[in-house]
Amino acid sequence: MEEEIRQVLSREEQIKADAFVKEEDRKRYVLSHLYLRKILSSYMPKIAPSEWYFSHNLYGKPAIANSMGKTLHFNLSHTHSCAYVIVSTLADCGIDVEEKKKMEITEGLRELVFSKEELDYDATAEEKEILFYRLWTLKEAHLKALGSGLMETAPHELNFEGKINLTQKQNHFSLEEAQYWSLSLENGCFLSFCVLHTQKQLYPLYRDYTELN
Repeated sequence: MEEEIRQVLSREEQIKADAFVKEEDRKRYVLSHLYLRKILSSYMPKIAPSEWYFSHNLYGKPAIANSMGKTLHFNLSHTHSCAYVIVSTLADCGIDVEEKKKMEITEGLRELVFSKEELDYDATAEEKEILFYRLWTLKEAHLKALGSGLMETAPHELNFEGKINLTQKQNHFSLEEAQYWSLSLENGCFLSFCVLHTQKQLYPLYRDYTELN
């Protein structure tokens, strides 16, 4: 079954899959990239999942190289237990999902991620942990949308102070011609995604992999 799936991937993706030491990591990579290709084909059925070709910018961010004149922006993020893809026909987009880890969120770690304004957020210890994951995924999604990652901008340089309401499982806000979503998921993961450079009010369409052929 895995070998049949691998045939849908490009030679480059197959080489990357083979580089994983652990079998579960390889399978996770293969499946997530298969679903990415199927999702893109759901937007453009004339292009089969195996026919998508990608280019990469200086920092390694992939982009579609054969969209037949139609612009599709996309981004992929996955953890050990799940994978998420964002697709936008409007502008650059980014997505990040993180599982809650067994680690101490120290003040030094918070200072690496939080802006000076965000560090002043009045919250309990439990709320600070949730805030850390939601701000981290928001900033990671933003940097992935830019396509430069940590090479150009440090997380603490981004400021989302006052944008997160921890009493809600989902937050949506606009900031400087960009729109952001931050979610606490039922599976214990934290998910954030964004679309940059648009003033248009956006309404995400959530789809499950079972909806794909």
